[in-house]
Amino acid sequence: NSKIIDTTSTYLDPRQVFTGNYWDEFGFTSFLVPNNAKVLMLGLASGGGLRPLFSATKNIQLKCVDIDTKSIENCRQIFDQNFAKIKFEIITAEAKKFLQDSHDLYDLIWLDLYHTDSYSELYFDHDFLALLKIHLGAQGVLAVNAYGLPTQFKPLSTASAQRECARRLQLHFSFVGTIPNRRNQTLLASTTRPSLHEAQPNPALSSLDKLSFYVQGVRLQHLQEIPKLSEIPMDLTVATKFHELDRQMRNGWQDVLQTLRFYDVSLNSPMELLDFVQNQKQCEAFLEKSLLSQNYAAIEFLPILCAGESYVHDLDVSWIFPLVLKNHHKISQNQRRHFLQIWLTQLWFLILHPSKKYRPYCFQIFALFKETL
Repeated sequence: NSKIIDTTSTYLDPRQVFTGNYWDEFGFTSFLVPNNAKVLMLGLASGGGLRPLFSATKNIQLKCVDIDTKSIENCRQIFDQNFAKIKFEIITAEAKKFLQDSHDLYDLIWLDLYHTDSYSELYFDHDFLALLKIHLGAQGVLAVNAYGLPTQFKPLSTASAQRECARRLQLHFSFVGTIPNRRNQTLLASTTRPSLHEAQPNPALSSLDKLSFYVQGVRLQHLQEIPKLSEIPMDLTVATKFHELDRQMRNGWQDVLQTLRFYDVSLNSPMELLDFVQNQKQCEAFLEKSLLSQNYAAIEFLPILCAGESYVHDLDVSWIFPLVLKNHHKISQNQRRHFLQIWLTQLWFLILHPSKKYRPYCFQIFALFKETL
């Protein structure tokens, strides 16, 4: 079956395990657990993270918990028809009640619970966070999908749902680190910095999927610990709503427009950014001026916007590859981790784009990942 499954809750391409979307982050699993690991996934939806989670040769016993019977049935149907070899257990239950009634310990717990219009309240429930810690083994890791402001707007440095989520984790765990994506931060929490395990890709993966598998391992090696966060008062009933996160994001894009004006790029609205990122000459001039002034933060929106919007609109941003290959030493100067987690990661997601038009840059960008080791 070659049909692509593309919905608001998941994206599945039978020909490709890693697709350049957030669910690729579940590919971190194999590097965070030993062989014969027990993994718990709280929040299943349509199962977008399952194939990356099982992308290694390791034996993983996966238990998935979700309360949405419609999503569960949809997931079962998708995997029975398309990926029948992938075996996992699904339990229909409310996450907190499940943990209260269980005595099992896990090597890794994924927390990915959302309502249709907001975070789940459990992300900020101290009793629930304490339960999660109780159900982790001695070296166990909690992995949290924290959605919200795009990475270039520094969500962990401002009043945001992602920051508050990380702060509350710090009250329960000695180590909390982050791996940024576009609008998601993967927060890893444990008693000590997580040990990384050897992992090999499943031989059945395509060559590109195998490279994507290794990319996830490299990103984990650059896991950044979050400094101790102080409390910023906020109304969580408002701050955790998607419409509020979108409002904050729109304000951030207005700030980007102001930054661009400083570099002689005048745009009237954020929508005009879509034309800007397809204008090679304008982008090259902006990048050159930003690097000259060593304002590296000003240019971080470029790869995130190019990658994110390419999955929504038919964009041609092929200029970004030769430009980064030419200037990567300047862009990564004194900020190697940001270069990898923001620039290289988003370029890799562009390479995974269904159009395949950026595939010719695959080995050159992969080589830059290897250089960061």
